[in-house]
Amino acid sequence: MLTTTPTTSTRTILFAKVVDLNAGHDNGKQLIDNGYKNGDILAITKVDMGSSYTWITAMDGDVYNSVHFEFFDDQACLVPHDIYDDPMYNPYIR
Repeated sequence: MLTTTPTTSTRTILFAKVVDLNAGHDNGKQLIDNGYKNGDILAITKVDMGSSYTWITAMDGDVYNSVHFEFFDDQACLVPHDIYDDPMYNPYIR
């Protein structure tokens, strides 16, 4: 399992829906091992975007590759949110 510096916040900032367990280097192995399947929604507390990676931290503290997800502002309405085009999450466009 990937480890990262723990976030001090447990406040949900986004929601992420699992859309592709076959993407990425690990092919969703960690998500599958944790019992997730396509269509499941996770509450996200942190986004860590680098030049060649983007990791998201779920409410339970587990860290996942963003390639497996679509992002939303609101769990009830599933309002799409492009984290890659948002300076709040993408430090390269600030």
